[in-house]
Amino acid sequence: MVGFSKGVAILIGLIVGIVILPFLGISEIFSIIIIGFIANYLTVQSQRSYKIGAITGGILGFLIFMYGFFFYPQLSDLPNISDYQLVSFGLGGLFNLLMEFVVLIVVSTALGALGGKIAQMISPKKKPESSGRYKRRTESPKKFKSKKPRRSLNRR
Repeated sequence: MVGFSKGVAILIGLIVGIVILPFLGISEIFSIIIIGFIANYLTVQSQRSYKIGAITGGILGFLIFMYGFFFYPQLSDLPNISDYQLVSFGLGGLFNLLMEFVVLIVVSTALGALGGKIAQMISPKKKPESSGRYKRRTESPKKFKSKKPRRSLNRR
């Protein structure tokens, strides 16, 4: 298992999701699940959680929204409408834009968390090693007897 910190694992997951997966032909929903899996799988065992995949999916959703916001598709020209209809059309478009942003972030975060949860279930869990210093007493305190130390100086 690889043991990167959370930030490095998220960055590697984003690079894989943006650069490598489109070249392999994997895109859309499956890419978000895969980057959530990769980001969670690359973290240290003690820091592994589905939240890392959710953060990675949310960041990728934000990047997808920003790309779509600045590089919009070409639309056909609108027909002639009055000024009142033009203002209401613009406000409706702003509302749609905000709702699209919220839905995209929620769905991307959920899919990234799903990939992170899959990685968390697949990875083997290490049992914490208890040191001998802080062992738990299993017997009740009444059963302990005060034993005198044995003398060991005059043994033959």
